Amino acid sequence: TGAPSYPFDGNRARITNFRDQITSTRAQDGRLGLAQAMAHSVNTWFAWSAELSDRTLMGQPDGGMPGARELEPGALDTVRPVAAMAGRLGFGQPLRLDGGLLPPDYRWGEWDALQASASRLDPVHSRHELRQMAIGLRMQTTPLQMALVAAAVGEGRTMAPRLLLSLDGRAAQAGAGESLGVRLDRVRAGMKGVIDGGTAAGAFRAAGFDALRPGLYGKTGTAPAGQDDLATVWFMGWLEPGTLPGQTGRLAFAAFVSHSAATGGGHAAPVVAALLQSMQGHSLEKRDK
Repeated sequence: TGAPSYPFDGNRARITNFRDQITSTRAQDGRLGLAQAMAHSVNTWFAWSAELSDRTLMGQPDGGMPGARELEPGALDTVRPVAAMAGRLGFGQPLRLDGGLLPPDYRWGEWDALQASASRLDPVHSRHELRQMAIGLRMQTTPLQMALVAAAVGEGRTMAPRLLLSLDGRAAQAGAGESLGVRLDRVRAGMKGVIDGGTAAGAFRAAGFDALRPGLYGKTGTAPAGQDDLATVWFMGWLEPGTLPGQTGRLAFAAFVSHSAATGGGHAAPVVAALLQSMQGHSLEKRDK
């Protein structure tokens, strides 16, 4: 369908596209797939895809059991792919930042600096809430968690963050994470499209980004805050190795701006752009010394 909202019939709650864009205008060679939907934030494509893949809906156009509850953690993973992948990427559990240097049974304090707060998905009660989850709403997350998501897409495996690098002469462990086990080529193509002509293209269009742009991947996000047309806006992604002088590994990042009157591409992406440009200048200065 080329409609700017989904579902497009009746008076039910709907998912809409930014500025009511019609999906057919974002098609490539007459087709609209994951890469195009990511590059231009086509919300309706993701809402539709979530309904197709979520087995709690039992393949029915209406009804099903979208509000199914799990009796134990992970019980919904086999029927709700979004929840399953979120769990593998770190949602639902505090993130240890000690690099394996503290004992496994270490008693963490609520505000311990070496343990980051858990990100989580909100409970789903209806089809509309499932559609919202598919476009990044109905979840509470941190910039660290989203940087880990970006890193996992870039590397093809989960990543373990570290803040503590050594303790009592012992170095932190940077063990290889678990392979995601899914195709990522179209996801990466979509995140490249965000930079090259999609929702964040304006933030990186200037000539000063010519050296960074080929190795830059990203995704914007705009979550309405429910008041005064404000939103929490996001930009996350990574730089390929060698994009910055002396850069040997992928550099993942994530940033958000709360109470924004703009979008992820219009507010959060420029914040990251300024940071990357500063890092580029610093790297060039070090190289030339």
